[in-house]
Amino acid sequence: MYQYTGVQPGKQEIIYVREVEDMWDWRRAELNYAFPRTVPIMVGYLFLGAAYGILMNVNGYGIGWTAVISIFVYAGSLQYLGVTMLAAAVHPVTALVMSLMLNARHLFYGISMLGKYGDLKRFRAYLIFSLTDETFSVVCSEQIPSELEREWVYFWISFLNQCYWVGGSVLGALAGNLITFNTKGLDFALTALFVVIFVDQWKQREGHRPALLGVGALSSYIWKGCLYFAVHGSDFRCFGIFLSEKGKAQDRADKGREGGRGMSQIPVRELLIVAAMVVGTLITRFLPFFVFPAGKKTPAFVDYLGKTLAFATMGLLVVYCLKGIHLTAAPYGLPEILSVGLIVVLHWRKGNSLLSIGIGTVFYMFLVQAVFR
Repeated sequence: MYQYTGVQPGKQEIIYVREVEDMWDWRRAELNYAFPRTVPIMVGYLFLGAAYGILMNVNGYGIGWTAVISIFVYAGSLQYLGVTMLAAAVHPVTALVMSLMLNARHLFYGISMLGKYGDLKRFRAYLIFSLTDETFSVVCSEQIPSELEREWVYFWISFLNQCYWVGGSVLGALAGNLITFNTKGLDFALTALFVVIFVDQWKQREGHRPALLGVGALSSYIWKGCLYFAVHGSDFRCFGIFLSEKGKAQDRADKGREGGRGMSQIPVRELLIVAAMVVGTLITRFLPFFVFPAGKKTPAFVDYLGKTLAFATMGLLVVYCLKGIHLTAAPYGLPEILSVGLIVVLHWRKGNSLLSIGIGTVFYMFLVQAVFR
């Protein structure tokens, strides 16, 4: 970059223009470097975001709700779960606890990024907020060339990814009004997402005890509405979180047929649920950077938890998504079992998240709509 160092008649303006042009070239270099690394995420986010937008629309929540939540919550799995929480009108405290549980793995993403984000200044807050699963998978291992400014590369990667997600969800919400086909089973995309993340974690780790403990939490799920889980080191204890079952299916269907609820008609309960989701996201993403500021050594037990708890939590979430299976009554859980099996095989062999989630969701929709009606 050029800097003005002296007064020369007729030169100051020229030097200033050159400085701005060089600054843009400099920023464009970071953008050109970052964009190709976000293309796989763009494909996945546009698909999953659109599916989320469609779900919001058919449950009676229009483009305003979808855009606001995607911008300020920006946590795909939590947003999918949020559709259920909004439609069921759960207590805001329950929404907060579920948000903290679902996003618990982000605590350990933050711990892993303390070295890279801890000393940043300009975009530090936004980079921490936008640290999703997919963004973390890119920035955590990215070796940035020395001629590029690291903070701007991180910014472009994070910003582009959020644009993909928000854009996809808004398009889905818009398309929801035009959809004439049966969307039954589309919400299985959330389960598919959890299964894909679980398989990725399984393949990346040598020890699988945390994952097995997470899946074993199924035995702690007792009767409808109560999810019992806790973590002590690498062991699970039980405490209860009551999940309200007050959802009004007919009301949701009516709202969907009416084209969605506008932002001007926000009920207090739903506003508080969204606020709880935002707070849960902010806590799990920012807490590590407050507890362990730049230059402070991370304790060994925190590193250990970072390697185990996130893995166990994802196994538990897969189980939670399958809580509605009834093995003693038709169809005996076969749609879920077959679909999860297909996703596991596909992702284990291909390693393509979009392919695994897309085919698994479509297969499940086919089973529940055409085979096990």
